[in-house]
Amino acid sequence: MARREFDFGNPSREFDQRLDLLMSREKAQVGGVSMVAGGFGDYYESLEDVIATIPHDYPDREELAASLYGLGFGGGFKNSADLSPTMSQFYERMGLVGAGAVADIMEMKGWDGIDLLIVGSSSANIQVPKMITYELGKKSRTIDNFLMNAQACNSSASAINDACRDPQLSGKRVVVLSEESLSGSAVDPTDFMTRSVFGNLYGGVGFVPGKDIVHIMGQNTMIEQDREGVIRAPAAFRIENKGDIGEPTTLPPWYQIVGDIDSDFLHATSRGVFINLPSAQKLTMNGRKTFNFFSSRVPSIELAVLEEYYSQWFGKDFGGMNLGELGVTVAHMPSFLVHSSKCMQVERGRRKGARENAAYPNFKVPESPWLMDKIGVNNASAATMLVNMTYMAQHNMIIPGIPFLMEGYGAGAAFSTNVMMIR
Repeated sequence: MARREFDFGNPSREFDQRLDLLMSREKAQVGGVSMVAGGFGDYYESLEDVIATIPHDYPDREELAASLYGLGFGGGFKNSADLSPTMSQFYERMGLVGAGAVADIMEMKGWDGIDLLIVGSSSANIQVPKMITYELGKKSRTIDNFLMNAQACNSSASAINDACRDPQLSGKRVVVLSEESLSGSAVDPTDFMTRSVFGNLYGGVGFVPGKDIVHIMGQNTMIEQDREGVIRAPAAFRIENKGDIGEPTTLPPWYQIVGDIDSDFLHATSRGVFINLPSAQKLTMNGRKTFNFFSSRVPSIELAVLEEYYSQWFGKDFGGMNLGELGVTVAHMPSFLVHSSKCMQVERGRRKGARENAAYPNFKVPESPWLMDKIGVNNASAATMLVNMTYMAQHNMIIPGIPFLMEGYGAGAAFSTNVMMIR
């Protein structure tokens, strides 16, 4: 079995050029934006290596393996199959990994302190940014304030969008850090399904809103309770186990609630925005219904933003025709930054959405965004997007002065589509 271990407290900086994989920590600089990304735990080169760790007497082992192969999942960074840390050890590891990432960003930016740290994560609790603040304080590096954003896979996209659209943060030193340890055994050593699907990744981006990254246009961050897909999570991910999340407040004006939501589903507080996932002993999700939920919404939202972008940015007159009828799609954006678990699911979703939306018959799927296969890691919820972003920066897929589409969607559900630009 191909497996490689890394010390989470002092991640290796090796980079396997032959396989073109993010092995532990990578850096990138685009304009005034500094990025780091990587993984921690044991590294598995293929899905076969991951499945080999599942006990042969595990219930429905063959069905799980067939499902994983059918959905196109692979290897990546995982917690050891025999790892069963306490929750305090679990959060301590996330704090140490996060502190190293933030320290690297501050060094790249030449900062000895930051005004705001936003931790976008499903699996972190309030102790993680507190520990990062403590660890950096020992090195005379300061964090004046921190927020959290818990919107599943949309967390990091939403955090960047929040920072760029909040006028109070214009000109401030901001770091968005997304870190996930979702490979199952962190919270339940018997949960091999979650461990096989998800990985351990982190990514961070340091910037000054309005100076280094600019929000050009886009739609509100949409919050809609998905009552069909219904992702359910262990107690560790529930709001009551996040710690002190601050006092209730109102949602930022660029958020929009769609339909009716349960009173305990969404929490906007002085510490951020939190979606409270329904409770279950293990992390579960009706994948097909979640797939149908997003494929019925994402294509039309993307094209609405693109239509606004092309008409306002380039001032084109479409003569009453929409972009779908003209054949203009997301493939025409110079860069397309998206949370993508694996290309297979997202491509299927867009094609399904296009078939069911008669207004956009020419919707096409771009080739460039589907990076998780190329990078060689698996879905890690909110961290996936920032790993993608670092890889794209390293490979000149994000260029200063050229707008890019940034899109996030998290089960539960929250989704956002915005046009951004790095200066």
